[in-house]
Amino acid sequence: MNFSSQFDGNFSDAFSGICINSDARIPEYQEFARNNSEFAALLAAVNTALPVLSVGGNALVMMTIALVRELRVPANLLLFSLAANDVLTGIVIQTAHAGTIIRVLLEPHGQLCQSDFRLLLDIVGSLSITCGLTTLCLATVDRFIAITRPLRYITLVTKSKTYTAIVISSIACLALSLIRVFLTPYFPAVVTLWYLYLLCLCVIMVFLHLRLYRISRKHSIAIAAENKRFDPAVNTLSERKALKTVLIITLTLVFCFVPVSLFGILVKGIGTEEVRINLVPLFVTLLLMAPSINPFVYFIFSAKIRRRICKLAKRFFRK
Repeated sequence: MNFSSQFDGNFSDAFSGICINSDARIPEYQEFARNNSEFAALLAAVNTALPVLSVGGNALVMMTIALVRELRVPANLLLFSLAANDVLTGIVIQTAHAGTIIRVLLEPHGQLCQSDFRLLLDIVGSLSITCGLTTLCLATVDRFIAITRPLRYITLVTKSKTYTAIVISSIACLALSLIRVFLTPYFPAVVTLWYLYLLCLCVIMVFLHLRLYRISRKHSIAIAAENKRFDPAVNTLSERKALKTVLIITLTLVFCFVPVSLFGILVKGIGTEEVRINLVPLFVTLLLMAPSINPFVYFIFSAKIRRRICKLAKRFFRK
């Protein structure tokens, strides 16, 4: 039984490209390849590179955090969790989407065999976005506490509490993803609840970022003066840089996710089948770029991670 065949056009359909209602998705991709062979070849090249960047880049970040003791702080543990989620996306979802585009490009006519991993792709697609947004929300809360409570941050946010939050949130996200996949055919409202959960996470992140922006503007002079007198507050600058990293990652996910969502809404309203067929592969590719971009964000905005990665790379090449 195809548990996902009763609902079309939801996020996982766009996210995994072919894993939901895939009997219709592959012929649509074939039509896209027939109508836009050059563009399909370009997307095939891009999608082939995405898993390499996601798995390689995020695995390097995870290895660096795991090997360097001083990097194992709560904020980086959350980045480690997010990187692990991106590795899973790269191995399963990005690889599946790249394989689909290559298949339809090589065989734009005729009937292609359907994937035997539709259910796995559906689960991983739901888990990836749910766990990714949840981890980003936890990271935003962590930065909010670090900046608004710099003197109490060490006692409020410990490594043990962070480990516990990561484990509990991961289990909850997996349970929510399984519920969305298996119960939706019987209780369609489950999808609405899933969307509401994602929306609540986004609202919380936006609210906290706006609060931090107002606090930053209002107290910038006071914070600068405080830095000169108290050592515990010297970390404020680094905390702001860490906040910038979380903000950039959040914006990357938003900019990759919003076009797909708006596209789904507009296409449903317009009802233009040809437009949908020609643009879905592009927007799915944009959506799948987020896990591949994140390692570059870590490298650019986190000086400690950047230095440690460079040291590990030099040590590796010397050997």
